[in-house]
Amino acid sequence: MSIGRSAISELPVSNHILEFTALAAAGHDIEAICDGAVRSIAVELDVDCCHVLQASSTEDGLKFVAGQGGEEGWAKHAVRAIALRALSRYAPAADASAMGR
Repeated sequence: MSIGRSAISELPVSNHILEFTALAAAGHDIEAICDGAVRSIAVELDVDCCHVLQASSTEDGLKFVAGQGGEEGWAKHAVRAIALRALSRYAPAADASAMGR
């Protein structure tokens, strides 16, 4: 199923998306933009947890960039494990460089 351009322009835009767009357009630093992104995504998807992780050469292969929810240790561990699995499956070259291989 495809959505035509006219159908997209008729979709309602939430205040959270508009606020995030304004934040990004204002030229804030990347940390502020990532924080705004996770807040907007969590609200729009009605989820308790949203994190942005960056591939890195650290021991665990990922660097926490921004997040909301999942403060419990087990939740952070689960999010990191899911992200590493996705990275190795869908971006094996990035996974290899992140893991120092």
